[in-house]
Amino acid sequence: MTLEGEEMTATLFDNATARDFISMLPVTLTFEDFAGSEKIAYPPRTLTTQNVSDRHAVETGDITVYVPWGNIAVFYRGGGEPSSDLIHIGKMDGNGIDRLAAMDGSFSATFERFSEIKRSF
Repeated sequence: MTLEGEEMTATLFDNATARDFISMLPVTLTFEDFAGSEKIAYPPRTLTTQNVSDRHAVETGDITVYVPWGNIAVFYRGGGEPSSDLIHIGKMDGNGIDRLAAMDGSFSATFERFSEIKRSF
């Protein structure tokens, strides 16, 4: 995820919704704050949620899809009751969540897939 030139990394999970999100990368989304705990954006198309179930309490750094609205939500504050309306698709890897939380108003972020290649010499 690139936000104002700063790269932040995340690990996406292996479920149908996350794979569908990956299929649209690279994608630039416009985010806004919601409820003082998450940044939300709407992908260019509805992501599949069939045969994916989830019921976990959200934690800081979670990347989810809120099924009723179809939006992506990145949580910068965790807590709350578990919800069957949220499908977890990934987790921020720790860097950048404070930067994300500090963003005011609407802002754009680009999601891209990076492949890390490790070589031994």
